[in-house]
Amino acid sequence: MCLKSQNPYSQPIWISNQLANDSNQRRSGVIAWPGCGTPINGHRPYKYENYAAKRPFDSVLKQIFNWFHEPTDTNINFGVVYHSEPDFTGHRFGPISSEMNKTLHEIDNYVGQLLQIVDSDEYLKTHLNVIVTSDHGMHDVDKTRRIRLERYIDTSLFSAYGGNSFANIFVNNISDIDRIYQNLSVIPNYEVYKKSQIPDEYHYRSNVRIGDILIVGKVGYEIITPGIAETESLGNHGYDNRVESMHPIFYGFGPVFKNNLLAEPFRSVDLYPLMSYILHLNQRQTNGSFDNVKHILIGYQQDKFSKYLVIVCIISVTIIALIFTICAYRHSRQLVYVQSNQVPVEYHLLSNNEEAGSNFLVTDSEDEEINT
Repeated sequence: MCLKSQNPYSQPIWISNQLANDSNQRRSGVIAWPGCGTPINGHRPYKYENYAAKRPFDSVLKQIFNWFHEPTDTNINFGVVYHSEPDFTGHRFGPISSEMNKTLHEIDNYVGQLLQIVDSDEYLKTHLNVIVTSDHGMHDVDKTRRIRLERYIDTSLFSAYGGNSFANIFVNNISDIDRIYQNLSVIPNYEVYKKSQIPDEYHYRSNVRIGDILIVGKVGYEIITPGIAETESLGNHGYDNRVESMHPIFYGFGPVFKNNLLAEPFRSVDLYPLMSYILHLNQRQTNGSFDNVKHILIGYQQDKFSKYLVIVCIISVTIIALIFTICAYRHSRQLVYVQSNQVPVEYHLLSNNEEAGSNFLVTDSEDEEINT
């Protein structure tokens, strides 16, 4: 049953693909993406399998490609898969740890499997476009950089919720806003805003679910709300997205993408119009813009691209670590890992194949070709 509270305009890209009003046979397949089995305004993906924590990711890859290879009356033209690592490891052990190094090796192997599947199939090599992306970064945290709200304000005056990096505070009596705001404003390493003062760049002010007061930790600092037990977590995200450690990753390869391009960073909300263009969908009004991403495409003004696209979402822990671990496979290079008790200043790649080519596109601070 479709939830009555759903916004009638809300539409995941896998539903947009299936509802396109054209003559193409459009079917979406989604595996392990949170909420993929939930009907959105009455629609589900044509094929889907819910998230299973213990399912090996290589079986997920095998299944999504099996769906691409089914007969023409049942095969998919758009696939989406989700992997929970290295997010889990990053939260538990921190982004710079020996456990994270091990997890990155495992993810590198999965990316290698994906590339081998594509490279071994002539049809996929010329028709399939692949995006590897994430929804956030990760930063190290520890107990010495945490506060409990009840130590600063009387719990009878408010209710609060949040994700440790920030907290929304709803006051019980509007007359207490100034007093609570003043008490919180003196805490070092935390930014406190009344709802009307939340910076425009947060895009986080007008919704009824946002508190009367917002407290945000500087990167690495956490907030524990009343009733929430402290954890042994050594990594977290949800901080100001202008901080580099919060940035997600993006790699794109396939017939639509330029080769060996290191592109300027763009926003995650620009992915929807990018995928809409690749899939030949009418552009819907969203917070993203195709103009921000069209420069990464080959001859974007031409109408000749494949309508096949698969997304592999690997939640990012550190953008630098994942950029180099994936590139390491593509270039047949070895990655030098940093010990868990050290903070990396620079990652070094040891190349054993300087002539190796790459058609990965990654986001960074410059828009230039990579000389490999």
